[in-house]
Amino acid sequence: MKKALLPVFTFAKIDIRRLFRDKLAIFFTFVFPLLFLFVFGGIFGRNNSSVSFNVAFLNRSDSQFAKQFEQMGQKDKVLKIDSRVKTLDEAQEKMSRGELDATIILPADFGQVGAKGYPTGQAQVLYNKSNEQGGQTLASILNSIFEGINAKFVPVEKPFTVTAKSTAKQGLTQFDYVFAGLLGFSLLGAGIFGPTSVFPKLKERGVLRRYHTTTLKVWQYFLGNVISNTFVGLMSIATMFVVGLTVFGLNMRGNYLVLGLWCRWGQLCCLV
Repeated sequence: MKKALLPVFTFAKIDIRRLFRDKLAIFFTFVFPLLFLFVFGGIFGRNNSSVSFNVAFLNRSDSQFAKQFEQMGQKDKVLKIDSRVKTLDEAQEKMSRGELDATIILPADFGQVGAKGYPTGQAQVLYNKSNEQGGQTLASILNSIFEGINAKFVPVEKPFTVTAKSTAKQGLTQFDYVFAGLLGFSLLGAGIFGPTSVFPKLKERGVLRRYHTTTLKVWQYFLGNVISNTFVGLMSIATMFVVGLTVFGLNMRGNYLVLGLWCRWGQLCCLV
């Protein structure tokens, strides 16, 4: 049995070395799928799930409350304040070029203590018509912040309230669905540089004809080629999974062993 399997593993090693010496095969088997992974991962990855706004912050008030509010805005992850903008003209110029989503303006009387004994004021969110949705969303966020501040100064009893509860189950993201398509693309790439490209070249060179003069069996050569393609294909898939899990936070569902078997079956179908 060992003598029968020795040619199988010998041809498997030869095929693996052949692929790693072929720069074009390495590119389409490993590099090309990773390029697509980084492109679509950058679009649908987890880092894009958080909402943020590029804004200019113009504080025209000298009140202590306005200064504290400005400091709070600089620490907020939602607001990315461009500290280089000092005037309204500069802010409008950057908004017209799409560099800023909106401008937050605190008027001179913002935060001044009124007759009722607590600070008052009205902040203004300035945005272009082309980014109306973003401006209104930012205004809604600021309004929610002010409602929390208002509740500290003027407590109001609310007859109706709402509560939210998590299911404690992480759902699939857009990237998880995109990754499945990229995985199929990687299997196709592995199939292109498998037997479908090797056998015709060997036949043109007369290598297959010479094999008939040896004691090599057809099943031995075929099995060796299957083993080599399985090894290379699983390496390509493993590389994609490592990048997907570590860089883009891929949410893997199911068993890796079953996935490996299905990927191998898919690769064989691509070869056929």
